[in-house]
Amino acid sequence: MTTRTWTLERNSKYGGIQRLGERAPLPKDAVVSITHGKGLSLGQTILNSMYSGWFILPRLPKNENLLYAELHGDFKSGESLTITVWRGKAMTQFRDKGGHGWAIKLLTNLVFGGNATLWFLTYVPKDGQIPSAEEARRLSEQYGKMMVRGAFVRSATRPA
Repeated sequence: MTTRTWTLERNSKYGGIQRLGERAPLPKDAVVSITHGKGLSLGQTILNSMYSGWFILPRLPKNENLLYAELHGDFKSGESLTITVWRGKAMTQFRDKGGHGWAIKLLTNLVFGGNATLWFLTYVPKDGQIPSAEEARRLSEQYGKMMVRGAFVRSATRPA
């Protein structure tokens, strides 16, 4: 197994982008997962960053079923965007088990409550490409499962 490392790119005074892997054409069984949030308070953003940094990010480079990851965060605007690309059903296994599964159960209201709006979308890309950050935002807001103030208000639909 090849060791992969995160790269960090600062895109503003208050935010940055972390990437793991390279943007490349995807295999047919690839699944794209997008988590997009707006309106997170500074405390929520810091808590989410701490949780991701301690529990999630260290595990991702070791997961051979993760093909690509891109994380955007901005402390000032309270926006976050995560794009991950997985082989087959590996994303579901990662999401529901271990530190990530534990955190979903215990931290959802703490991290995603308040005035935050979030979208969650998982789909098989028909064009075999990883969406850009702007496209991921648009897709998640249009088709994703929507959470407002810690409560789900809309189910996800499949992108056209």
